[in-house]
Amino acid sequence: MTAKRSQKKKTEEDIHVKIDSPKWLRKEILTTAIDLISALRKYETFVELNKHKEHLLKLLKAEMAEIRNLMQTLKLKELPLSPEKFNQLPIIKEEAKEVEMRRKEAEQAEKEVEKDIHKRRRAIAKIEETKPIDSLEADLMALRKKLSLI
Repeated sequence: MTAKRSQKKKTEEDIHVKIDSPKWLRKEILTTAIDLISALRKYETFVELNKHKEHLLKLLKAEMAEIRNLMQTLKLKELPLSPEKFNQLPIIKEEAKEVEMRRKEAEQAEKEVEKDIHKRRRAIAKIEETKPIDSLEADLMALRKKLSLI
């Protein structure tokens, strides 16, 4: 039996302690546990926000890279427009049509002004021919006509 008792040696001993104000201590432990839980929740939200932030930054970098590539493509291919591509632009087509219409209107107005000037010159020439200023000039014109016939 001695062998059995030696095997049953107590490895742990029960310790009893008297607490003077157990309610206050219990309250402090519970408030500390509540504070710890709220701190852990804040930490979890912080970690989630950091993950979300990293994800958004990756998306932003990808979008910026795509924008940079599109800008390079635009600079290399689209900006030095050929005349065909330049005329195919819709805004420029409308402006070109408007400019063409204005040019045609200006040409027509110029032709009308030239015709009017030509008509006035003819009228002035007829008036000058038919209207003798003096009788002496009329006689001189008659003599010139006769001389030109000879």
